Amino acid sequence: MKDQAERLRELTLHGSRRSGKSSSKIIAVSSGKGGTGKTFLSLNLSYELARQNQRVLLIDLDFNMSNVELMMDYQTDKTIYDFFTGHELLTGVISEVESNLHFIFGYSGMNDYTDPTSSQIEYLFTALERVKDKYDVIIIDTGAGMSPLNTTILRCVGHNLIVTTPEPTAIMDAYVLIKNLSKSCGITSFQVIINKVPIDDNSANGFDKLSAAVTHFLNSQVKLLGQINYDNNSYKSIIDQKVFVLEHPTSSTRHQISHIATGLLNYIQMANNSQHELSRIS
Repeated sequence: MKDQAERLRELTLHGSRRSGKSSSKIIAVSSGKGGTGKTFLSLNLSYELARQNQRVLLIDLDFNMSNVELMMDYQTDKTIYDFFTGHELLTGVISEVESNLHFIFGYSGMNDYTDPTSSQIEYLFTALERVKDKYDVIIIDTGAGMSPLNTTILRCVGHNLIVTTPEPTAIMDAYVLIKNLSKSCGITSFQVIINKVPIDDNSANGFDKLSAAVTHFLNSQVKLLGQINYDNNSYKSIIDQKVFVLEHPTSSTRHQISHIATGLLNYIQMANNSQHELSRIS
């Protein structure tokens, strides 16, 4: 068992943690349904942000199918499982893949362990408060849909990034996810990425329909952070267990991911400025 005094300090902080959002640098990447490319984007966006000299932490919290480690063909003997079971501090399960790119890998297929409780998820975010200053961006890859566990995660983060595709079912599922977050968590602003857009018809990405529905029925707003065209090499990189932006650095898809990374950094900066202004006024 690791440093008990340190765990006691974290528990004390957990007990006194105020309700509300985490730091604006903590971003959850989520989707209304599986198959939208959420984990692919989480992984490649993390690498792209690191290439832009950002200090990045990627956390795999997809408890249904955690596969970040598999997608990048990386092996580690420490996962978030060790943190939730109390065998490691949060710092003990962080893997340094590059000097400014760190990962906390997930786990799946374990018969002797159930999903974490809401209290354990909240405790994770308390622990993140202690390490967040080491990073410029913290990305959390979540499971698809709106399970009670996902609701707790999405309620705790600073911002929610919704990944969908142009398929009508995916757009509808994205709307349902946004509706649930709006109703249950009081969130009124969302960033959206449209993935797998047909190259020959960029206008058919479905965002206009999603935006109109969210504005009309939910009194909320969605902003298009960017879109990514369908690319056979994206699928091939998953099969080959390679990081796409490293394997195809000059591709148009990589440039689209880079554009999204820049937009995300600008969004975080604006959010930070707004928080500082509110703190000054109050």
